[in-house]
Amino acid sequence: MNCHQRFQNILLFLQKRRQCGVFKLTSLPGLLHRAKGFTLAELLVSLAILGMIATFTVPKILYAQQSAKNAAVFKETVATINAVLYQGYAYDGMTQANVGTYIRSHVNAIKICNSNAGTQGCWDTTIQGTNTGQEGEPGLVLPNGATLAGLDDCCGNGFGGMAAGEASGNFAIDLNGLEGPNQLNQDQFLLYACFGTVSCTTWLTGPPGKITIPAAAQSFFQ
Repeated sequence: MNCHQRFQNILLFLQKRRQCGVFKLTSLPGLLHRAKGFTLAELLVSLAILGMIATFTVPKILYAQQSAKNAAVFKETVATINAVLYQGYAYDGMTQANVGTYIRSHVNAIKICNSNAGTQGCWDTTIQGTNTGQEGEPGLVLPNGATLAGLDDCCGNGFGGMAAGEASGNFAIDLNGLEGPNQLNQDQFLLYACFGTVSCTTWLTGPPGKITIPAAAQSFFQ
């Protein structure tokens, strides 16, 4: 029996009790307002209805709250990294050789891991896993709760993981740190940054392009 059928049965039960004179409704708005007190059975039925409603609504409310929080963290983090990249690329002479170091030294962070995010406490691999492949590179823990990994210089495995002369790199973000589900493309994402030409093949002097948002994270920006 599905929930819809159960709900119909409860309503039928209440209707029969009314027809038998077990209770009397005094007004439509006051469905539970009667001339006599409630019986134990009626209270139990009411609690069952409330329990069914809570079963379906509470998880949805919690999920919506977490999604809204993740979206805000994602937007804030991307905007921060974009601003730092623009400053470094356009004005401070940031290059392939120091791109990761520049980001780590210019982003406001509550913890900085200059060599290995996994072993230095920026990315707990026992909880957050190794889904992104960037956990062994430098990383950050941000005030908004996000953790970053893959912020290395050229030519490593993460953000600086570009061959000499190339102009793109990737890094990992976990939007809620140690909180679940810690799954790739749910709360963990690989982001890409492009420098120079649109095709990201040549490092040129001038403002960099924006960070590329993966398809799985596009909903956060709608």
